[in-house]
Amino acid sequence: MSTALSKNAIITWRLTLVFYLLFLGLFIANFIQLYNPTQLYHWVICLAQIAPAAAFLPGILRKQRRPTLWFCFVLMLYFCFTVINLTRPVAYPWLSYAELIAQIGLFSSALYFGKYTQAA
Repeated sequence: MSTALSKNAIITWRLTLVFYLLFLGLFIANFIQLYNPTQLYHWVICLAQIAPAAAFLPGILRKQRRPTLWFCFVLMLYFCFTVINLTRPVAYPWLSYAELIAQIGLFSSALYFGKYTQAA
């Protein structure tokens, strides 16, 4: 970006990165718990499910506003899948709850980052 970011924009960008990494880690942990991947094709499915979220990472790392805001729309799909997973009987339901909280935090921090980087 050509202009310097405000203090609030830097804080929300850092929060976005923290919640993004937390979301990916919890997503993989939840995938392992739900599907017990023992074959290679299980991991291919996991990577295919993570690919839409990973596609926006370069834009987020470059502190660009537009990819971060578009990522919020993609995140809504992950939110729907997580809510559906909450209805499944699993051994560790707290993973789905933690993933849901990470998604809400990621969504909020990404939207605030977009707000604070908006051109005046």
